[in-house]
Amino acid sequence: MHGANRVVRNMHTACMVKIAFIGAGSVEFTRNVVTDLCSFSALHGELELSLQDIDAQRLGYAVALAHRISEQSGVDAKITSSADRLSVIGGADYVVNQIQVGGYRATRADFDIPARYGSSCPTGAPRPRRPRHGSSGWGETPLAVQDEIDYAGNACA
Repeated sequence: MHGANRVVRNMHTACMVKIAFIGAGSVEFTRNVVTDLCSFSALHGELELSLQDIDAQRLGYAVALAHRISEQSGVDAKITSSADRLSVIGGADYVVNQIQVGGYRATRADFDIPARYGSSCPTGAPRPRRPRHGSSGWGETPLAVQDEIDYAGNACA
């Protein structure tokens, strides 16, 4: 796995982890994921967030928000941005694709249809929540990423 290879380093080398966000102008989603990532102490000083969106104004909001979350959490993340998708994903360990297709109507259906069947989870089967100090409460950062972050923390300690 590429991410696992990248984060395993010796004590004399930095363990920077780059996570690219495609569609970062979905500010609410970006806020939740960035907040969760910044709650991992293993990433403090070792996190690069690279944000992309086709809407320059929304991208600007997401960048400002990511900087504020990074500062408030003390993670000291390196934050970059571009409208160019390829420049953002270059060298990324992980890519979060959070584009919205179909506008508000499609998003509304993503929530309304599962609700009709008694589910509050529009993204599939609920994932176990891991309580964390400083978590946004969203708690659905993909478990594979959480496991690799835990692994990175042990490898870089």
